[in-house]
Formats: sequence, C-alpha cells, structure tokens
Amino acid sequence: MRPSAPPSPTHVGTGASDVTRPVRSKLSDVGHILVGGAPRSGKSVLTRALIFQALLSNVEAATRHTVHIAGIDLTGITLNPALFEGLPQLFGAGIASDRSGAETLLSEIEAEAARREQLFRQVPTLPEKLAEYNAAVAPSQRLPVVL
Repeated sequence: MRPSAPPSPTHVGTGASDVTRPVRSKLSDVGHILVGGAPRSGKSVLTRALIFQALLSNVEAATRHTVHIAGIDLTGITLNPALFEGLPQLFGAGIASDRSGAETLLSEIEAEAARREQLFRQVPTLPEKLAEYNAAVAPSQRLPVVL
C-alpha cells in the first residue's frame, strides 16, 4: 500500500499508513484482494465498503457509467441483491445469489470479455489495458471498469 493517490474510478480506501494517513489503492493496479479473517470479524462489511467506495467515487460520473459492478454470492449475505437494486452501475444481471443467476451472470461476463477483445483489436495501437483503450478512443466509445 502507498499513501493516498489522486482519486480515479477504481481508487478505494485500503488502510492507514504508519503515520495513520489514509491509504488508497487503485483496484486496477492491485488486481486481487484477499479478505480473510475469523468469523464475525467484518469480512462482509469490508467487501461491501470497498464496492460502495468505488461506486461513490463515481457518483458524478454515474451517467457515464465509468464503473460497473457484478457479483456472485450464493449465500446472499455479503452481496445482498437488495443493497444494489436499482443502481445504474450494475453490470448485466448484477448480483447473483443463486446458481441459475450465477450461470447467467458468468455468461454475460464472458460475452462482454469477448466483445471487448474484438474492440481492442480494432484500435491501431493495440492496447493491452482498459485505460490504454479508453485513451485511444472517442469519449463516447470508452468502456467502464467492471468490478
């Protein structure tokens, strides 16, 4: 973790520095976050907080849909679909809480990945990252981050 960086669509608070300054991490740089702990230690609360931070840091840009979220939680506890209902940033089926919904959402994510691969190939600079693609295309063609 490093000290706070300027906000971006995927910056979220991830802790405090050794001098108790807030530390923000860019999810696209981190790649994966492992949330572990004993039962009732706040893992679900942290997971929801990270998601809502990413969404709230994009409140002004919600109409541009700079961040979309999708999730699978077969227990329906951590990512209770009612918490996310009606959000414009939901990707596809949004939050799946049963096997059928999870299969549907995974199919939608797979189709979106294939669509994005084709779009990336059409850019002369052959971008490897979403930020590179979005920098190379017109604002109306930019793609959102999907968490």
